[in-house]
Amino acid sequence: MSNPFEATCDMERDPSTGPRSDTPRRGVALCLSGGGYRAALFHLGALSRLNELGVLSKVDTLSCVSGGSILGAYLARLIADGYAPVNGVYPDWWAKVVEGFLPVVKHNIRTGPVLSQAKFWKKGAGPEALADHYESITKGMKLSELPERPNLIFCATNLVFGNSWVSCRRRVGDYISGYVSPPPAGWTVAKAVAASSCFPPAFLPLPTGIPAAAYRKYDGTPPDDDLNSWRESIGLSDGGVYDNLGLEPVWKSHGMVLVSDGGAPMQPKAPWGPATLLRYSSVLTNQIGAVRKRWLIDIYERNNQEQPDTFGGTYWGVESATRRYNANANYGYSKKLSKFTIASVRTDLDPFTPNECWVLLKHGYELADIAVRTHEPRIMAKDPPRRTWSPALLDEAKVSEALRDSGKRRYLFSRSSSGNDNLVK
Repeated sequence: MSNPFEATCDMERDPSTGPRSDTPRRGVALCLSGGGYRAALFHLGALSRLNELGVLSKVDTLSCVSGGSILGAYLARLIADGYAPVNGVYPDWWAKVVEGFLPVVKHNIRTGPVLSQAKFWKKGAGPEALADHYESITKGMKLSELPERPNLIFCATNLVFGNSWVSCRRRVGDYISGYVSPPPAGWTVAKAVAASSCFPPAFLPLPTGIPAAAYRKYDGTPPDDDLNSWRESIGLSDGGVYDNLGLEPVWKSHGMVLVSDGGAPMQPKAPWGPATLLRYSSVLTNQIGAVRKRWLIDIYERNNQEQPDTFGGTYWGVESATRRYNANANYGYSKKLSKFTIASVRTDLDPFTPNECWVLLKHGYELADIAVRTHEPRIMAKDPPRRTWSPALLDEAKVSEALRDSGKRRYLFSRSSSGNDNLVK
């Protein structure tokens, strides 16, 4: 069955217009946030439980940002190669998807591309080098080869116009620049993921290299403005710069929006010293994200009261705890461990250890379960028992100790991905 959204690829509109009144909301969207490998692993756990519940096969659109885009591209490659649900569940998930994806996060794909930016004469050297690494996941896959369902949308940030740029099966672009359909031949899935995940300040922007004449408005007509000189100079940055939740392409069109948020919350820090200016920026970014989350929860609550122009769904975040959804929940990590240890795991693309991988997997798995079970049980097609984890993964003291240094970045020397596996034996 083809995706009803595939014909238009994305449903983004000028934010000032709001949802379209002539198009009823329909379908299920799943948003995978940014947050480097931490987010990718957290989402991997969430998708694992959504698959067991028969929810993942109901997803019409998958909107991905940064770390979420890495996982989205991996899953898209499998689906395009024929991986399909059987009786509403993707078979052999843990062997085919989980064990298949874990080697991806055992490689440092940040340092080399960042250092390549020393080639000052070559714009986009860093993101282009990052795209080369992603080719090992996507195997040269073109945007036009993405599966029809779910419709994959990779979100980046247009630094010229300051809005969300999307790459999907039928087009690339945004509502100000216009859209290029079909996507340019050089815009592979790997390049779309690189644009989505070239986080600042480590990476400089990725130039699109698309001529202004190629852009069209949403209705297919040429833009009638004087912005062509700016279209020629568009540079793309990490999708999380504008919308780390990946909501923009889907919130105006879908009837249900599920959000998995692997983004790091702001942690307490003294505002003195050389990093003071960065702290100002962090506070601004944090409050913007907080506003989005409050708005999202308000939409969910008003939908439950059958208010118009709202959508259903649920949200789970890496700093959440199962007992915040249900005080009687007897599984999942505490709020203290979630916020100050797990959510503090670095936002990076360097090797993650087995302990880090499985703690994040377990955390995402259980939060997706409790969030759907509490707020959207109607979408569950099945209700199998939850996975049984290693006893050490259930011991919060051991988890805290194992992740003690996980928030520290090593910029020039790569971590080892082979050790630190005492929690999963």
